[in-house]
Amino acid sequence: MRRGAVVGVAVAVVAAGAIGYVVFKPEPFKVADYDRMCESPRSFEEAAAYQGPSPHPIEIVNGGVSLPSEDPEIDAWFPKDPAAVQLVSCVNRLDRGEFVKRCEYTAQNVPNGPIVRTIDLYRGTYTVAVFEARTGKNLGETRVDGVGFVGNTMKEDADPCQTFLRTTGDAKGHTEEEGRPTTGQLRKVLDPHVHRSG
Repeated sequence: MRRGAVVGVAVAVVAAGAIGYVVFKPEPFKVADYDRMCESPRSFEEAAAYQGPSPHPIEIVNGGVSLPSEDPEIDAWFPKDPAAVQLVSCVNRLDRGEFVKRCEYTAQNVPNGPIVRTIDLYRGTYTVAVFEARTGKNLGETRVDGVGFVGNTMKEDADPCQTFLRTTGDAKGHTEEEGRPTTGQLRKVLDPHVHRSG
């Protein structure tokens, strides 16, 4: 009896140890883990120092830029190796901005028919902050009125009403949309940091 009880405890301990190992084994650090910078600025020992030749790799949280896949700086704007990241940018919505325009649509295939769908477009107000990934140092924060809507975040002069016309189909009723920072707007804020020399 006593021997059997001892064996049972030993097995239980080994099993518990194995389960604990599976549950609590730390996962490898990923680029997406830099998102925590935007929750509370902090230092990341996994990051590279903000130094050396440009471009300096940056992780953009809650936003992003559009680049052709063959762009020579693609790895700087879309880093895959978390140890290469030198900068973290946090794109945070503040509020709804000014009214831009109303898009009005008739039923499909009825060009001169009654208006069945409307979309009010507003600018979205955002802050774009930049931090050193290794130290958590705040390098600056800029307010941006987002003018990018579905389909025109790259080409800012494109008519968003034409884009929504292609994506809403037979939808009816009224909705509202807010613009986000476009590629051009983000590059204007981030380029000086990404391309800092030295």
